Amino acid sequence: MIPPTQPTPSYMLRYHENNLHAEVAKALLKGWYSRWRLDTSERSEQIHRQSTTQIVLVEHTNTTDSHFTLIGASAIEIYLASNRGLCSTSDKRLLARQIQFRNSIKELLNDALPFINLCKGKIPEEDSETTKYQENFLRSIKNFIKFHENALWQNGSTGYYFESRVTFVEVALTVTINLIRSLL
Repeated sequence: MIPPTQPTPSYMLRYHENNLHAEVAKALLKGWYSRWRLDTSERSEQIHRQSTTQIVLVEHTNTTDSHFTLIGASAIEIYLASNRGLCSTSDKRLLARQIQFRNSIKELLNDALPFINLCKGKIPEEDSETTKYQENFLRSIKNFIKFHENALWQNGSTGYYFESRVTFVEVALTVTINLIRSLL
């Protein structure tokens, strides 16, 4: 990767400690030469009320008192990806497809988590609830693979989902697979 030629803004990322949905935003910030920090200060009353899946990004620019606050993992990912050329900014249909694929990756993670959490120290055959989650997760994986293989094939088997370059979809998929592996 080539570092940006213009000075980049600095970012502050704020989220609850165990928020898995913040991992893609962190990867986008780390991988594309952003100056950023994790807000570990005492959170304000507003932050205490935010849900455990909520993440907040505050962008500071070089101008005095100029900052931009964005709330929500999906919005933050699209914003960071568009700033780095990792999503379509001119083709609305392509951007909608990229968001559709990103959502399918989130669904895979959401289907994986209950199964992974229930399996800690259990054998699926011994527990009917774990077996139910296992079946749901396996069904989700099969659908996920079928959907994504078709998309890769439709793109000419370039190895990329869209065009012939990395987009935030590939970043999100890599982060999610690594996250699932680390939880197993």
